[in-house]
Amino acid sequence: MSPDAAHLAFPRMGFVKVVKNKAYFKRYQVKFRRWFGMNKIYDGQVEVTRDEYSVESINGQLGAFICYLDADLARTTTGNKVLGTLKGAVVGGLSIPHSTKQFPGYDSESKEFNAEIHQKHIMGQNAADYMRYLMEEDEDAYNKQFSQYIKNNGTPDMTEEMY
Repeated sequence: MSPDAAHLAFPRMGFVKVVKNKAYFKRYQVKFRRWFGMNKIYDGQVEVTRDEYSVESINGQLGAFICYLDADLARTTTGNKVLGTLKGAVVGGLSIPHSTKQFPGYDSESKEFNAEIHQKHIMGQNAADYMRYLMEEDEDAYNKQFSQYIKNNGTPDMTEEMY
């Protein structure tokens, strides 16, 4: 295949070249899933729980849409946004090989994953706790750090409602 024609064949082969932004890739992903009817087979996590979720292939059906995370230059340290994206994609119905070791809530000493801590991070409770801390300890820092949130009459108790 010539290099000039390669880009035309990539979508048929399952390769995706993201040329615009994340929204473009998301639209492409949705279109691809609908095209093969995979949106009817693999719903993703319908009821949100704290349990670790992964997509299983169903016998007699197309295999789950398997993806691999290429973090590129992003450091995959605990709590990084890249890992939040990974978690969202898995809950959305994509099969992505991963480990819970880098998610918030993993204790490296006991080698246990605490899903409750991870859930708090997803719902923004760590930010709410920090807001409460600053409100008590340093009012000026609180007003500076959360000025837009205060402007919209936000309180630490409202963070879970936002998510």
